[in-house]
Amino acid sequence: MPIGRVAGSALLCGASLILSSCGGSDGPDVPTPVVHAAPLPQNDTVSLTPGNTASVLDNDTVEGSAARVGSDGNVTFTTTGTLPVGVSVAGGVITLASDMAPGSYSLGYQLCNAADNRMCASATVALTVPPYGTVGGLALDANTGNAVPNVTVRLGGLTALTDATGNYTLPGVPLADRVSVVFGADTHIETSRIARVQAGRTEVNVRLLPYAADTVLPIATGGTATVPDSTAQVVLPANGLVRADGTAASGNVRVRITPISPAVDPAQMPGDYNTLVEGALTPLQSWGALNVRLYDEAGNELNLAPGASATLRIPLSTRSSEWPETVPLYHFDQTAGVWVEEGTATLAGEPGARYYTGTVTHFTTWNADRVYDTIYVNGCVADEVGNRIAHATVITDGISYSGTGTAYTDANGAFSVPMMKSGTAAIVGQSVNLLTNTVRIEAGSQDYALDSCLVLTPFGLGGTLRLTWGELPVDLDSHLLAPDGSHIYYSNPGNLLSAPYANLDVDDVSSFGPEVVTLNKLMVGTYRYSVHNYSGQLDRWLSLSDARVEVNFADQPLRLYVAGAGDSDATDWWNVLEFDVDASCNVTVRTVNSYSSTAPAVTPVTATYCTRP
Repeated sequence: MPIGRVAGSALLCGASLILSSCGGSDGPDVPTPVVHAAPLPQNDTVSLTPGNTASVLDNDTVEGSAARVGSDGNVTFTTTGTLPVGVSVAGGVITLASDMAPGSYSLGYQLCNAADNRMCASATVALTVPPYGTVGGLALDANTGNAVPNVTVRLGGLTALTDATGNYTLPGVPLADRVSVVFGADTHIETSRIARVQAGRTEVNVRLLPYAADTVLPIATGGTATVPDSTAQVVLPANGLVRADGTAASGNVRVRITPISPAVDPAQMPGDYNTLVEGALTPLQSWGALNVRLYDEAGNELNLAPGASATLRIPLSTRSSEWPETVPLYHFDQTAGVWVEEGTATLAGEPGARYYTGTVTHFTTWNADRVYDTIYVNGCVADEVGNRIAHATVITDGISYSGTGTAYTDANGAFSVPMMKSGTAAIVGQSVNLLTNTVRIEAGSQDYALDSCLVLTPFGLGGTLRLTWGELPVDLDSHLLAPDGSHIYYSNPGNLLSAPYANLDVDDVSSFGPEVVTLNKLMVGTYRYSVHNYSGQLDRWLSLSDARVEVNFADQPLRLYVAGAGDSDATDWWNVLEFDVDASCNVTVRTVNSYSSTAPAVTPVTATYCTRP
C-alpha cells in the first residue's frame, strides 16, 4: 500500500469530526450520514427582580429551530462556572431567590445539540437585579372589620393571595413612584390602592366592600337591578350584552351591584381620588360611586355591547354641603390607577333619598365627582427627637368634602400636599407602619404652612385610634381612659409632650368625623376606648351610625371595628376595645364591642410608662 493511502473507504471529509464515505466511482455506494451543527446561543442581558423567573433560551436556535429542552427538546442545557448566590437555573430558566441582593451578576451556560452532544456552544448572561421593595399588608371587610382570605393581589405581573388572616406579601417589586395594587375576590368588589414602592417594605392595606346585591335578569329583555334600602340602581338594555371576545351573550345575566360611600369611609373608593388633567395628577372630590359587574351563567364576565348603553343611579354620599345639579361621571382605570372622565350625572330623588343618575356604555366603578380648586399644605415629618423623615407618605382627608390628597416627603422631610381651597381637612403622615399625629386644617384661598412638623409615634411606644361615621348622629365622641384614670375626650384633649402622652388631635361635631386620638407613650396597665352618641340622634342606636374605628399600633397589624347589632334605644355608649400594656411596651388588644347606657370606668393605678428593651 502506498504511503498516504487510507485503507478501505473511510475518509476524513470536510471539517466534520465524523468519519464517513466521500463517495466515488470505484466502489459500492454508501449513504452519507447526517452532519449536525452546534446550537447558536446568544448572549443575554436580563433584568429580574427577586422571586421571579426568566428564560435564556428565547433567542437561541439550533439548526434553524428555536432551542428547547425537555423530553421533546432539541438541545441539552448546562450551566458553566459557579452560579451567584440566590440564583438557580433549570432547563434554561433562571429563578431568583426572594432575598436576592440587588446588583450586577454574570453567569454562563452551554447548549449541546441533542442529536449529537459533541456539538456544543456557550453564551453568557449579564444579570441585573435592580433595587426593589416588598409590598405587603392586610385585606379587611369594610363592613365588619374581619380579615378577608383568598383575595388575589396583583401588581404588574406579580400576584399573591391573602392567607387566613387576610395578610399578603409581594416580594421583588421594582421601585416606583406610583403603582396600582389591585385586589379581587369572589365575594367582594375589585378595588385598587395606590402606593409608592421603596426599598424595604411598603404597607398597602385595603378595605373591601362585599357585593351589596345579586340579581339575575334575562339578557333578551334586560331589566332593572336594585340594592335593598338604597337608591342604587342599574337599568340594562334588551340584548345589549357581549362576552369578552365580543360575541353576543344569551340566557341570563347575573348583576352584582354595590354602592360606595366616600362620606362614611374615603378608603372604600378605588385609587386615590386622582385624575389626569393635561398629563398631571389632579385631585377630585366625590358625591358617591357605584360598582357594577355582570356575569353569564358560566361565570364569565359580560359587558355592554358596542352602541349599547345603560342607566345608573349612584346614591348621594358626600361630606360636602354642596350638591351640584350636574357633575361629571368618571370611571376607574385599574391599570393606570386613575379616574377617567366620561359622561355626566344629574342630581335626582327626594330629600333623604338623593342620587345622581347618568348613562354609561361600559361597566366598571363609576364615580360622580369633579376636580376641585386646590391649595397646598406645606410642612415636614420628623421622628420623636426631631430627625427629619424622608420618603414618608402624607395624606389630606377632607372633612368638609369627600376626597383625599397625597404627597411624599423629600430628602429633608419636607412636603407639599394638596387639599381643597377654603376647605377643612385632616392631615396625617405615615412611614412604613408608623403614623404621625393628626392635624385639622381649615384652609383659606392661599397655601397653608404648618407651625411644626408632623411627628411619628415612637416605634412600639404608641398608636392611634381613628373614628369616622355617617351623616347621623351629627356628633359622636371619642373617649379614652388611661390606666391612671386620665380621661381624654373633647373637654380634656390631653397632651402628647407631657402626661398622659395621649391627645385628641381632631374633634368633629358636624357628621362623618374623623376624630383621632394619638398616644405618644404608653402607661403600664389597661386602657379603655369607647364612643359616645353625644347628640343622641337616631334614638341612640349607634348600630345605625356607620361608625367605625381604625386602630393602629406601631408593631401590630391594622384593626378595624364597625358598630354592629346589640344596642337599643337606651344605650348611647359603644365600648369598642381595651388594650393592656406591659412594662416592655407589649400591647395586647381585646375586642369588647358592647353597648351600655353609662360611661365606662377604670380603677386608677399610679402612672408608670413602659420602656422598650
